[in-house]
Amino acid sequence: MLRENEYRRLSQKPFGRLTSKALFLFDWKRVPFYNIPELEGFNLKPYVSFATPKVQDDVKVTPQLKLTPDLLKEIEERIAANALKEGLTT
Repeated sequence: MLRENEYRRLSQKPFGRLTSKALFLFDWKRVPFYNIPELEGFNLKPYVSFATPKVQDDVKVTPQLKLTPDLLKEIEERIAANALKEGLTT
């Protein structure tokens, strides 16, 4: 049986912990959640080829987003509504 320290050392992200009686307690909060969009009918590939030409510095556009308190509140509401729809708890 692996001890808890050995288990942590051998795993990058343990999804729980070992108890003193060598039982593993699974913790759902440690499981990574990947929000992957539906790509059906999407023509672009999900990677960029190394053969892609480099973009000139004068053509680059820096995205600008002003996070106002109203926008942050709307984002939190959308996340909470999506979590409830998916059956997740926050």
